[in-house]
Amino acid sequence: MAFVGGFAALGYEVLWGRLARFLIGERTIATASLLFIFIACLGLGAWIAPVLGKKLKTNTPTRTRTVIAVLFLVTAAFHLTCVSACYRNIRNEGVVFSETLENELPARIQNLWLLMAPPVLVLGIVFPLLAWSAGETESHPGRTVGDLYMINTIGASAGAVVATFAFSPKWNTAGGFLAVTGMLTVVAAAVLILQRGNRPLKVLAVAALVVFGFAYLWFPRSLVVLRNDEQLLESNEDEYGVQVLVTTTDGNLRLRNNRRQLVRDLGDPATSQAQQMAAHLAILLADQCRDVLNIGTGYGITAGTITLYEDVQVVETIELLPFVADRQARFADYNFNYLQDPRVTLIRGDGYHKLMTTSSTYDVISVNVLDPHLPGSSALYTVDFWRTARRRLNRGGVLTQLIWGDDAVPVLVRGLQSVFPTVRYYPAYGGSAYNAIAFRDLVADADMRLHLDRVGHRSEDALTKLLGTQWSEKLRGVLLQTSYETEYLDRRAAKNVGRLHTRNFPVLEYRGPPRRK
Repeated sequence: MAFVGGFAALGYEVLWGRLARFLIGERTIATASLLFIFIACLGLGAWIAPVLGKKLKTNTPTRTRTVIAVLFLVTAAFHLTCVSACYRNIRNEGVVFSETLENELPARIQNLWLLMAPPVLVLGIVFPLLAWSAGETESHPGRTVGDLYMINTIGASAGAVVATFAFSPKWNTAGGFLAVTGMLTVVAAAVLILQRGNRPLKVLAVAALVVFGFAYLWFPRSLVVLRNDEQLLESNEDEYGVQVLVTTTDGNLRLRNNRRQLVRDLGDPATSQAQQMAAHLAILLADQCRDVLNIGTGYGITAGTITLYEDVQVVETIELLPFVADRQARFADYNFNYLQDPRVTLIRGDGYHKLMTTSSTYDVISVNVLDPHLPGSSALYTVDFWRTARRRLNRGGVLTQLIWGDDAVPVLVRGLQSVFPTVRYYPAYGGSAYNAIAFRDLVADADMRLHLDRVGHRSEDALTKLLGTQWSEKLRGVLLQTSYETEYLDRRAAKNVGRLHTRNFPVLEYRGPPRRK
């Protein structure tokens, strides 16, 4: 029972963590809220355990096993109801509990408390009650409690590992909850049925098994949540979350992870415009463009645009989400079918750690990640990352990166200014974001030029479709526009005070949800 209690506690913690990210969002505060609730409820359970033990007279092993078996059943019942209620909240199928808070984020945290606290509190009583009872009934309480700690710790470690690497990937989060809850129910029922006498508890055990059987039929099976304008094409759940690929009523493709849209819709002209221009400008402004690193493959538009230039010899493109990396062929109509190019290597992994650990250098580094506010992608907007990126650039090299967010842009502009001697900005997505173009070396306006001699047949066709037949003049206009945008953003950044966004102090991760224009 010590093993099962530890297994369930850490297994449930992993699974609740996935639900917390759905309910609150992919934000640092989701993890902070989860840990606070979990530890607080376990602590409260430890305080209740001796009081409950005295009241129920758990001074014999049989009595202790009976009480803990009933607590297991109560925990299982709470999880069946509270997890289902959380799923309904995630799907926006009505508010499960009345919420008096007007702001959405505190209301969601309040809901997480109401949903998660009861089952965790009951489970938190189990191990302290075991330890308390052992100390009262054994002649060697220290040795007994030590044995219980050892068995409970082994169970907790096993629960965390199995929930993370077996339940979630194989059966998804819903299946994981059912598996842990089923284990609690079966163990508790076995204890109550096998003990002598006490017919009412035996009936309770059988009833619990029957209820779990029926619960298996109506318990949620998937965390996939679709919006009104979406139709599901594919979905997948792994250690990174729940990914969905959908078509919209406009005929576009959309990628989401844990309900959050990863990138603008594929098929929207603004998406191709922003992601192609990032590649064109970087390739044409860098002194050389032989070796290129692209972090954040997404639809593959930026990486595909880079391959249109014959001067490029090596393209490494990195994608963290296996679901996205494995579906690049679906986006071939927009990414120039770039994976057929022998110069391209698609790497499945973390772009931040790739850049931090590699000894390779590049002429162009392109960064196309989601959001400076989110854990993970936030690290690629830090001053520390940019310093490393600058060291990995060859002489005359260029870094390009999409930045956005009313509160984030001034902080990020200041950060880029602190690392790169020359930075220019080009508006993207209708002015709601900017493609930052950062030069490793100081480049005066008079010396900044486009290497239009690199434009070949394929890149010229792409530029013509993107900008029209007068693409060369429009590119020069774009270069002029970057000067105006840079002056505007520099003025905004000058008014911004406070800390820069760094790895050790990621100020943007702890701010409110960003708003797009």
